[in-house]
Amino acid sequence: MAAVEGFPAQSGDYTDHVDRVLSSTVGTDSDGNSMKSATAMWASATRKGIDEWYRWGVEYYRRQEATVDGALGGLASLTNKPDIGHSLGLLKIWSEERLSSMSHEAADSSSTGASGSALPSLPMAKTKALDLGGGMGRVSSAVLSKYFSTVDMVESSPAMVEAAGAHIPKASQGTLSLGTM
Repeated sequence: MAAVEGFPAQSGDYTDHVDRVLSSTVGTDSDGNSMKSATAMWASATRKGIDEWYRWGVEYYRRQEATVDGALGGLASLTNKPDIGHSLGLLKIWSEERLSSMSHEAADSSSTGASGSALPSLPMAKTKALDLGGGMGRVSSAVLSKYFSTVDMVESSPAMVEAAGAHIPKASQGTLSLGTM
């Protein structure tokens, strides 16, 4: 597998890296409470139950501007580029592993499949992605539309759904729906 900038060489190493970061992150939650780690933040955020946490999130994003800064809680200048870069890196790793797996399956069989077609190239020509909680379409536009032919999205904020229609390229824009999980 080829190395992806900012990622360890193997996807298992990436998982270990994420676990280390999550267990050592220090900061504050949205109420200003100090947290020793991301794990502590999640334990605090869900102490009233996961349904309450989701309700709070829906209400929070319905009050935000339908901008990158609104979608990222005022931290767009700090998080947008790294977030998009990491998302692209993860999809690159996944797609390379997927194609490698398909190559091995094709080599193990005597046929090229029911359609007789060759292995797909990136971006995947006839695949769909679903972006749950897609906000204004930032990740759908900058990441998912690069790898998938159609991107469907579900978002709880009417203003964010409207903004997503302007951000996601029309060629890959699927159904943009207002709803909750």
